[in-house]
Amino acid sequence: MKKELWLISKHGNDVGDNAFALFKYVREKHPEIRSVYVADKEQYKAYKTAKEVGPIVQYRSFMHKILYFLADKIVTSHVGDSEPWEYENILELRRRFPGWSVRQKTIHLQHGVIDKNVAHIYDISKRPVDLFICSTLAEKDYIMETLHYPSERLACTGLARFDALMDAECEKKILVIPRYRRDVMVQLRENKQKLKYHFMKSRYYKNYQTLISNQTLVRKLEESGWQLIFYPHYEVQPLISCFHAESKNVTVADMEREELDQLLKECALLITDYSSVAFDFAYMRRPVIYYQFDKEEFDCEYGGSYFDHERDGFGPVVEREDDVVRCIESFIDGRFDRDHQYYDRCVNTFLYHDDQNCKRIFEAIEEV
Repeated sequence: MKKELWLISKHGNDVGDNAFALFKYVREKHPEIRSVYVADKEQYKAYKTAKEVGPIVQYRSFMHKILYFLADKIVTSHVGDSEPWEYENILELRRRFPGWSVRQKTIHLQHGVIDKNVAHIYDISKRPVDLFICSTLAEKDYIMETLHYPSERLACTGLARFDALMDAECEKKILVIPRYRRDVMVQLRENKQKLKYHFMKSRYYKNYQTLISNQTLVRKLEESGWQLIFYPHYEVQPLISCFHAESKNVTVADMEREELDQLLKECALLITDYSSVAFDFAYMRRPVIYYQFDKEEFDCEYGGSYFDHERDGFGPVVEREDDVVRCIESFIDGRFDRDHQYYDRCVNTFLYHDDQNCKRIFEAIEEV
């Protein structure tokens, strides 16, 4: 019997991505599947790591294009960003060769749990897939109601990377990982000649630079032996040199050297604003603090969401730097009063809480 060919791909340089987690699972557990991973030599760390696991193909190479046509399953965590051509060209090819579209199935693993309005990107009319992976029932309802997917195209399995979070032991580390701001990044792309200058003028930059330099916070970290790791978003990483730490207990993490999936497992507390990485911490039942100094602007930019951080989030929402610092101090001192409602939300949000997410995803893909 001919082996099925699965072409598994992601976007970016994150080896903790759901696509890579599933690739490892398939290589280890299902040799009956011919799985090939798409990687980019320019992203050396991810390329080298993937090559140690199994066969890879260079992103947008001639062979990538050949395998894309031959693959029975296209499995990706970023539909529209990991194809061998521009996505509009892919859609045109599918229209011209309907037989190919019928034979080949596309599976969207997702980068994280959807908690924002992404209809402009992932509505079924824009980037249609045959199977859409999700993690919570609320997320599934959103995908059905707002992205217009029928229930038979959804699988509520949990994310592939969640498997590695079970029983992870944390250290005396605190992770700060904010989401990027679309308006800030657009301005930067339009002003490439003065990229750093414009970024450092932004409210976004100023708020996070002052937080990681806060003398009260730094003093507390040094006295207690705790480490604070500031991990800029993937989109902001090219500007990482703009941020500077003033203490050996504060690290500005470069994604070329620090692996996010490892940091998630090591850190005991998460500080974020709107990042869906909070769901990873919730999966581990660990505390989260939301630092939202620009809530009105963010909601206006993203058009609101079914997920309300005050009502549905996994920790308190604060707007002022002093309040964030006080929360961190209380946590370090063991005085952080984690309201039972936040823990209950961590428990009740997910349909599953185990290390079988990859297994469920694999089985769902086989059924497509």
